[in-house]
Amino acid sequence: MEIDLECVAGFVVLCEEGHFGRAAARLHLTSSALTKRVQRLEKQLDVALLERDATGSTSLTAAGWSFARLAEALLDQARAVQDTVRTAGGPLTERTVRLGLPGAFDVSPYRPVWETLHRLARTSPERITVQCVGVPYTRPLDHLGRGLIDVLWSPSPVVDHDFDSHRLGTTLRVGVVAPDHPLAGQGEVAATDFAKHPVLFNPGVPSALMSHGYLADVRPLTAARLVPTTAQTLAALRADVVQHRGVAVLPFLLAVAAGPEVECVILREVEPTHIWAIRRRADHRPEVQVLLKLLRVSLSRPGPRDAIGAAKSLMSVREPFSGMDRASR
Repeated sequence: MEIDLECVAGFVVLCEEGHFGRAAARLHLTSSALTKRVQRLEKQLDVALLERDATGSTSLTAAGWSFARLAEALLDQARAVQDTVRTAGGPLTERTVRLGLPGAFDVSPYRPVWETLHRLARTSPERITVQCVGVPYTRPLDHLGRGLIDVLWSPSPVVDHDFDSHRLGTTLRVGVVAPDHPLAGQGEVAATDFAKHPVLFNPGVPSALMSHGYLADVRPLTAARLVPTTAQTLAALRADVVQHRGVAVLPFLLAVAAGPEVECVILREVEPTHIWAIRRRADHRPEVQVLLKLLRVSLSRPGPRDAIGAAKSLMSVREPFSGMDRASR
């Protein structure tokens, strides 16, 4: 059934006024035009809604009374639908999407990521505002599940029916050592040689995330020489490395961002790690899809070794900057 809402609106006003002339004046129509609208509505409903006398006064039929009780609700629902669609179709520039970055309260190491996303978001026809939010290493999914972030940056996928994992790209795993460590200054070392040294390990971090940190693909956990740490920030982990509590393995971006207090070595014979974006499965908002697309583009360039040099340049200044925030606890 097709119902013209403009005709319904005219019928509602006519019910309120009880007279064609007065109703037409309110609607800025002629009486003839309003009559045609009512006739069209009656044809669409296939019933007579009202009777009209010679003076233009009206009285409702039984069907007219029934429809009058529903007409206002029908118009209210139509307005609500229209408002919702208009809001959803508004410019994406007004929407903020929160990207969760593991690191608790210190997300400045991800500055190259944020700057690349910010640049892409400004030039994309589907523009959004990206807010980077630090989340604890030990409970990253808590913030996603509670709606404190919209997308989680992760070194591993998540097997959970409430979340979807999207592979974005790959990145090198880089060793981090103290400046006076025996491996310092070597540039590149075999992963098996690196794994012979005590490696910092956070037992509170989910094993799927931590496995990249202790080179699980190089040697089993039982054979690893691990030193427990409770570091929740890159600064705390850097302090552990400088104090010779152990060496560390990080994605190249974070390793380079650790600063001049430590040295980075490229690990040979170890596969690059994948970077994943995790979102709530029920979240189908277009701005989330735009962020996923921008993340894929941002990780498609530059190459890993070139990116290390780029990251060193970008991280030469590490003061706080706009766009980064901390997750509420």
